[in-house]
Formats: sequence, structure tokens, C-alpha cells
Amino acid sequence: MSNSNFTFISDRQKGIIPAISKVFPSAEHRYCLRHIHENMRQKWRGEFLKNLLWKCASATTIPKFESMMEEIRKQDSTLFDWLKQIPPKHWARAYFTGARDKPVITCLEYIREYMMKRILVVHKLISKCDGPLTPNATKAFNTIKSEASQYTVIWNTSNKYQVNGPWSDQRVVDVGQRTCSCRRWELTGMPCKHAVAVNWNMAVNGIEVGIPESWVSKVYWLDTWKKVYQSTVNPINGKDLWIPSTCPTTLLPPKHHKQIGRPKKKRKKAVDELNQGVSKNGKMVRAGNTITCTLCKDIGHNKRTCNGQRQNG
Repeated sequence: MSNSNFTFISDRQKGIIPAISKVFPSAEHRYCLRHIHENMRQKWRGEFLKNLLWKCASATTIPKFESMMEEIRKQDSTLFDWLKQIPPKHWARAYFTGARDKPVITCLEYIREYMMKRILVVHKLISKCDGPLTPNATKAFNTIKSEASQYTVIWNTSNKYQVNGPWSDQRVVDVGQRTCSCRRWELTGMPCKHAVAVNWNMAVNGIEVGIPESWVSKVYWLDTWKKVYQSTVNPINGKDLWIPSTCPTTLLPPKHHKQIGRPKKKRKKAVDELNQGVSKNGKMVRAGNTITCTLCKDIGHNKRTCNGQRQNG
């Protein structure tokens, strides 16, 4: 299955980067800019540098991105060298691919054309298939049938069978309920090796059961796959032949209901930020400026909690 439609957003953990490249080689991988800034501010602080970083990331064209990077180089060449080590395709909008950042109509046209191409590819693949199941389901079920050849079956004259196999593998298959004590049949919808062995045993004893594939759930059938992609996306003319819509073109914002209480302005903190303001004794650290006692002129407490003596003026 193609994974080119996946986009992952994460921090720059060393284990995540190679894992995504290996498991999803065609997927897009973006770095969270807030995490990049958190790493940056360990050496380079200041609101000005932070704004330059965000301007670089939000620039929509490569020349604009390079211009903002040049501004960073003028301010601090070491920061510039540090940012150049991070591939811009992972964090700079100017290097992003696809239609995600395009205007709404262009984005929808991209999706429509992609769906047309996708359906065509699937139709060509379906035309080359034969058999009752899809290619992937056929491959998986052939593996199950090869394992089922090692099992023996004992019938109890009703709908239940005892299946014995290598390594003391003994299970009970209920044909009436279409279940097996290994639970693979119920969970996947595809008969397990124990159920396949029962199917073969029933056929040998003259019971009309059909082929083992007939016990497979319809979701794995080739006919179901054809029905899913039987609809098509019609082509349309260019914008110069579009008929003007009679619907209102002015889009109004949704009605806003003012919430009760003081409005929240602070950003919701991530999980790794929740413990940053907690001291060793489990108490929250006071945020803001350090207070000074008006009695002893010491810092870190006020006159109400002061244990010293009032200074004589």
C-alpha cells in the first residue's frame, strides 16, 4: 500500500526520524517548530530571533525563506549554521510539497484529479486479478492453508471439531458459530489454520462446505473491492467555462458565543511542559518577577512571611 498520503509531525527525536524513513519511506515528515525553538533558545534567546525563526518557517516562497535566513545570519552566524543543519523540507513552508498550502479551489482540484488517477490505478489492478479474493488476501490465506496441512481433526458429530497440531497446539472450532478458540477467525474475519483443516475434513467426509475461501469474510473478496471502486470521478472543464454560482459568495463567520468567566489567553501546555514549573518538593514555582521583602529587604518572600527584624531607617 502506498504511504505517500501520510504526513507525520513530530519533534526531532533520534529514534523517530529513521523509523519513519524506514516504515513510511514515501510519507512526509515535518518537525514541530515549537520544539525547534525550544532547542534553539537553549543557546540563542530573545524575542527578535524567535520572530525571525517563525518568519523563515512561514515564508511561502524559497527566495523569501532565503532572505529571512540571511537576516538570521547577519544577527548571529552560529545560529544560522545551526539552522542550516536542519533540512528545510521538514520545517520550512516554502519547501513543502503538495496542495495543502494552496488556495481552496486549487486544493480541491488537486484532490479531484488525484482521485481520478487513484481509481484508474485500482481499476487496472483489478482487471489483472482472478480468484475469489483480493491479491493481498489470497497471499495471506495461502500461508494459512500451508500451515493447516499439518493438523488433524476429530468430529463430535455436531458443529464442533477438535483440531490437533504440532507443538501441542489443540483448539476447538465451532462451524455453526464460525469461531475458533484461538480467536483469529473472529478477530480477522479470515479462517485460521484450524478452521481450514476442519473445512478439508468436512469435504473429505462428503459434507457440502465449499472451498475454504467461502468462509472468508466478504471484506476480503474481489467482488467487494470492485464495488468499492465502481464509482468514478467525472472530468470537468476549465475555469473559463465554469457557470457562475447563484449562491451567495460572501462567507460569514460562525456565530460566536462568549464563554462564561475570564477568557483564557495562555497556550495549552504539552505533556513534557507540565512538570517544568514544579519544584523538588512538589510545589508550583512562582512565575513572574522575584519579590522583595519590604522589612528585611531580602528577596524570595514578603513581609507577611518574613522571619527577620524590621530594619531601622
